[in-house]
Amino acid sequence: LSRSQPPFAAAMVESVFNALQDTLWLRKAYPILSREYAFWQSERQTPTGLNRYGGEADEKLVQEFIGTAGKRLGTDFRQKGWSPEELEAFGRHCVAECESGWDFNPRFNHRCEDYCPVDLNAILYGAERSMARFAGILETGEKELWEDRARVRKERIYEYLMSDGGFFDYDYVGGEPSGVVSAAPFTLLFCGVLDEADAPRVQALLRKLEYPAGLSVCEDAPYEYSCQWSYPNVWPPVMYMAVFGLEKYGFREDARRLAGNWLKATAALYRKTGKLWEKMDCVTGDIPEGSEYGTPSMMGWTAGTYVCLDEYLNNE
Repeated sequence: LSRSQPPFAAAMVESVFNALQDTLWLRKAYPILSREYAFWQSERQTPTGLNRYGGEADEKLVQEFIGTAGKRLGTDFRQKGWSPEELEAFGRHCVAECESGWDFNPRFNHRCEDYCPVDLNAILYGAERSMARFAGILETGEKELWEDRARVRKERIYEYLMSDGGFFDYDYVGGEPSGVVSAAPFTLLFCGVLDEADAPRVQALLRKLEYPAGLSVCEDAPYEYSCQWSYPNVWPPVMYMAVFGLEKYGFREDARRLAGNWLKATAALYRKTGKLWEKMDCVTGDIPEGSEYGTPSMMGWTAGTYVCLDEYLNNE
């Protein structure tokens, strides 16, 4: 109850509407999606016009994160000589990182609230495009408003998140891009943000992130700390978006290879253990070692991603 999650509600509504074509249901969903969008714009916007993650954490929860995050990351943050205000800020950054779904990762350098994440802003762009479509279908008079919001966000994504030929999370407080190479930019393809000419900038990440069992969520590099949303872990939601994002932009050979390798590795691990798992080691295809809280079994997103990618490969 202290935080949100990546805002996929509009994408889910679009999937349901595409299947059912129920405009009465869509008319009920539309104001709910508008309220969710208003939350992100009022509570999670930055001076760049792009959005960030955050969290409404009370003091008890903040203190809990200071302790538990430190334990998981192998660092006693109370011994760093930080002031009470600095410790509280760190706890709030941890809450924000949990809202991102990537808890924890090296992308935000322990300062999640200070970053405009690539994937969050791609998802919100997708939501704006979906809402423009819904507004047109329902004749709400807001189609151009949503289209303008999407256009402005795309311009700001190019302005702040594109750097050195690629796309990176942006530290709007420090005024510089993150130096961490991650799989988050594949969300730009999945949500249809980029111009066709710029899609190869994301496709090129395969050279740094693709392994026998799938896509590592971060590059194999000596970051300050290790965590589960980093090398060598493969996460099914990221695989899903990468595969369908690559397919959307015409990188079919890459998409099908990536999907096939992950499906084979997932099936092999199931045969070995009799279970599906939350994530996988990108090199060995085994259950990851050294995870912050272990690796839970029988995760719904693993099953769902398996079904979707299997259907994708078997239905031309």
